[in-house]
Amino acid sequence: LYQIKTDKPTFFVPNIDPSLQYDPQFLNSLAADVKQRYQNYLQSAQLQQITEEDWRDTRLEDALRAWRRNPNSRSAEEQVISLSTEFGMMERAITILENRLLENENWAQEDTSRLITYYGWEGLQGRAELFLEKLWEVYQSQKVIDLKNLAVKRLGLFGENFERRWRQRELKLAPNDYVLLLNYTRSIESQENWPEMKENLRELLNMRPQTDSLYAYTIQRSIYYESPDSTLALVEEFPTQAYDQLTPFASNIALMYGFNANNYAQALFWAGNAPSFDRRLELFWISQLNLDALYKAKALDYLANNTDNAQIRSFVGTNLFYQGFTDEAYRILYPLFQQEEEQGFAADTLLRNEIGFLSYPQKKDFFYQYPEFFDDDQVDGLQRQYRENEGIRGQVFGEYRDDNFNNTFARGGISVQFGNRLRNTHLLKTEYLVFADDNPQTNETLQYQGLGYEYTHRSENQQLEFRAGSSVLFGQEDFIPEGLISVSLSRDSVFTSLQLTGGSELTSSSIQNDYYQAQLQLYRQDYWMKGNVLTTISANGKYYTNDVLRYGSFGRLYLDLMESNWKIRPLAEIGYSDATENYLTGIPYYTPDQYFSQGIGLDLQFRKPNTFDYRTQLTAEILGKHERRDGFFATGRVQLEHKFRNF
Repeated sequence: LYQIKTDKPTFFVPNIDPSLQYDPQFLNSLAADVKQRYQNYLQSAQLQQITEEDWRDTRLEDALRAWRRNPNSRSAEEQVISLSTEFGMMERAITILENRLLENENWAQEDTSRLITYYGWEGLQGRAELFLEKLWEVYQSQKVIDLKNLAVKRLGLFGENFERRWRQRELKLAPNDYVLLLNYTRSIESQENWPEMKENLRELLNMRPQTDSLYAYTIQRSIYYESPDSTLALVEEFPTQAYDQLTPFASNIALMYGFNANNYAQALFWAGNAPSFDRRLELFWISQLNLDALYKAKALDYLANNTDNAQIRSFVGTNLFYQGFTDEAYRILYPLFQQEEEQGFAADTLLRNEIGFLSYPQKKDFFYQYPEFFDDDQVDGLQRQYRENEGIRGQVFGEYRDDNFNNTFARGGISVQFGNRLRNTHLLKTEYLVFADDNPQTNETLQYQGLGYEYTHRSENQQLEFRAGSSVLFGQEDFIPEGLISVSLSRDSVFTSLQLTGGSELTSSSIQNDYYQAQLQLYRQDYWMKGNVLTTISANGKYYTNDVLRYGSFGRLYLDLMESNWKIRPLAEIGYSDATENYLTGIPYYTPDQYFSQGIGLDLQFRKPNTFDYRTQLTAEILGKHERRDGFFATGRVQLEHKFRNF
């Protein structure tokens, strides 16, 4: 239906079909005729008009009086409904129809249809919803549900609470209806409604345990709305035949088992069912179960399928190393270093650190097998260690002594040491010896020169050292033999050594009289109070072939309180020595007579670097002493060591 309004007596519309063309004069004549007929109609209507006082339509009033006289008459009631509708009094018509439905359980389809129609005409959707509630209170039957469905269809009733309420009522009428329960459950889907949804889904699964999709739907929603622990508990309620449905969520389930429940066996099971899963996680879980053989097989298989992937090679090799398959790990990782692709991977850090922790022998063997694992700094360090530990070492040494008896003693020489200084070394030396004294009978300078050999053995842990050696020095008419046997043990903060030496007593009188000596020395060094206090104790006994025994002991205490390269250590010492025969003049040699001394002083030390593997060390000390015969006196000592590592 089209309505067109214009202020002109005529109007024209476009002619869409050109074949239907009319003469303009004909059209104007036709329009004038229509206009004239309309004017005649208006004049006729004016002649027939009468006032309201002359006539009034009383049909509705008459119908109402008839209905009141006979309220049970359906025809009278229908007449009122019809006339109320005609006169636009829809409230009366709607009320009559509502009462008819409330008072009579046998509904006519015409009544329900008209009521819904009238609601729609008047826009009374809210009233329609309230009336449906009244009907449910009265009947609670399927016909109310049907009327509600009709109202929803024709009036567009909607709302979350409205839908939920009526679906619950449907379920109340048919509690075992699978479709109704499923639709209701889906309609209330939300985080806050999940507990109710979960119970409904359990009930649905009990109704149809062979469902082909509901297990998957249930787990999917549980992943969205519930904690991992609750989701896993739900999975464990399902029969194993339902697991195929859960394949799309197998990765999620595996991660929950692995990281939330720490159930690595189940995590591996679900990871194996996942369409695609991070195999690195699988390897991690296998390692947590200590399945070493399986771990190795899986890791090698993973690498076999990704041989050109440097990241995977680094991952597999690194983790094989941590699982204890070190040889296999080295074999796998080595191509990375050969192709210089290790930068940025965990394998690079692993190997650098691992090499740093190796001992020198391990590092050397490792380098022979896998040289590319070593970076430039590590190669330089290994070469330096090789020179220090196994390179041929040359040494120039010298010693000079002069005492109160004018016994002058000097010796010096050159030595060459070769072998592995961590295990076994051999030392060859040639030396020159000069000494003299003021003995009137032998007032001459004695000179000797000769060769010597020394063997040193160290245990693998470097705690035990054994030394043995001898030398022979030849003079003009005789020779001087010397021998050495020494054992030392270092452990934690304790060092102990025992040394036996023997040979000629190096004074001219002793040489002339063929006096020989053998000396046994014991030395012990201990650190106390977290290394802040150092004590040293030594004891010795020396036997001369002219049947003289010399013996004594000596002790020192240092306060080692500084940690820098430069150290100043306060020290105190005490010593006692005596002999069975006293030669205080130094002829043929010196022996003490109940010599008891005490002293205090300072010890100065510079070491660079400040470790036992120093290159330069300067040691100096000065002490003030007292002895019962000699009174007060001072002693001092200076010692310098430097290692030339580049030669």
